Amino acid sequence: MNCPNCGAHVESGKFCPKCGTSLVQEQAAHPETASTTGEPAAPQAPTPQTANNQATQNEFVDNVKSTSSNFGQFFMTLLKTPGAAQKANGNDMISGLITLIIYGLLAGLLFYLNGGSNPEFGDEFFKPFLQIVGMLAIFVIATFGAGKLTMQDLSFQDTIAKYGAYTVPFLLVFAVAFLATLVDLYTVANILSAASVLGIGFIIPVLILREQPIKGFDHVYLMVILSIISIISIFYLGRFLINIDIINQLNSITDMFDF
Repeated sequence: MNCPNCGAHVESGKFCPKCGTSLVQEQAAHPETASTTGEPAAPQAPTPQTANNQATQNEFVDNVKSTSSNFGQFFMTLLKTPGAAQKANGNDMISGLITLIIYGLLAGLLFYLNGGSNPEFGDEFFKPFLQIVGMLAIFVIATFGAGKLTMQDLSFQDTIAKYGAYTVPFLLVFAVAFLATLVDLYTVANILSAASVLGIGFIIPVLILREQPIKGFDHVYLMVILSIISIISIFYLGRFLINIDIINQLNSITDMFDF
């Protein structure tokens, strides 16, 4: 700083070495320009770690907003026009994956509501959710493998996107089954949930594989193999959604009409 009396430059100290003027009052009057060394105090800049954390948070928020917007457009388009699933590709993989996860969550909630008066969250929700997700994963992998056997231009990302896209109408059926459970229409709920699961396991693979010409492997044998895989997957992982009494329930309905 400079001495307020004689103007001499002072590097440190409480008194001017030239005229002896006290410098304490000058430092107190201008704390932003004086430091313990007599040099101007530099403004504090954010540390690199703080800047990186802020950039990461902003990027995460932007990604969440973008994903939500894409999924909303994806879902509403397919809800209005299910046939648009043919146009789904690898760019829609995240939206397709979200659709499959939502289907699994609804399955877990449906089973949780049917779990009695004191259902346990782990056994009545989380376990069915994992089972349905596992079943859907088998469907997707089997369809992708079938696509490779028939020499189709179908990547794994495309398969996930298309499977999720074709799942949207079946998800709607499953949502109606969930609502039927809330109003104690268990027979209707069981029929709709069974129809939804069977449709996802047997209809969607056919729709995906028929989008392109099938080469190198007879399509009849291919569908037989996929059907066997679907039946095994549903029996071991999704059987709780297809009530074993559903045949009796269907018979009771047909009896009402004297079939």
